[in-house]
Amino acid sequence: VKQTTQFIVGAAGENDSVIVKYTAALYDRLKMQRVYFSAYQKGLGDNSLPGEMSTIQPTTDHFVREHRLYQADWLLRIYGFSSHELDLALSDKGDLSLVKDPKMMIARRQPWLFPVDVNRAGYEELLRVPGIGPISAGRIVEARTEHSIFSLQQLRKMGVVTKRAGSFIWFRGASAY
Repeated sequence: VKQTTQFIVGAAGENDSVIVKYTAALYDRLKMQRVYFSAYQKGLGDNSLPGEMSTIQPTTDHFVREHRLYQADWLLRIYGFSSHELDLALSDKGDLSLVKDPKMMIARRQPWLFPVDVNRAGYEELLRVPGIGPISAGRIVEARTEHSIFSLQQLRKMGVVTKRAGSFIWFRGASAY
C-alpha cells in the first residue's frame, strides 16, 4: 500500500527543522511514498488556528518557504541526503533560506568536499554538487566509460547547470573556464 501525507506549513508556527525531521522520519520509518506541503492561508480554514499569517492572502515568502520544503524533500527522497545533511541548510532559527536553495547552502557549508573531480567522483558524490541532478549524474558516469570530460559544454549537454556547478567541480582543463 502506497501512502502520502501533507503538511500545512505555518498553521502551528513550526519551523522548517521540525518539518524536515518529521518528513525524513515518515520516509524512513513509515515508508511513506510522498510528502506534500501547502502554505497555510489563514481565513480559509478555522480562524481559531494561530498560524503565522494575519491576513487571508499569503505573502510570496510563504510560497517560497513551501518551495524550499519541496526542494528539501527532493534531497531526502530522490538525492539520498540524510536529515543531518539537511541541517546544514537551516538557519540558527531552524528555517530554510528564502533566498538560496538548500542544496547550495549544504555545499557551501562543506567546502572540504569540493571541488569534485567529475571524471572520478561516484554517482552519490556528483549528486551533492549544486546543478547536478540524478539524470545528469547518471549521464556523467555513463559518459566516463567512453571518454573523459574536459569541458563545461560537455557537461551542459548532459544537463548540468554549469552556472551553479562551476565552482564545485573540477576536470583537467577546468582552469581555462
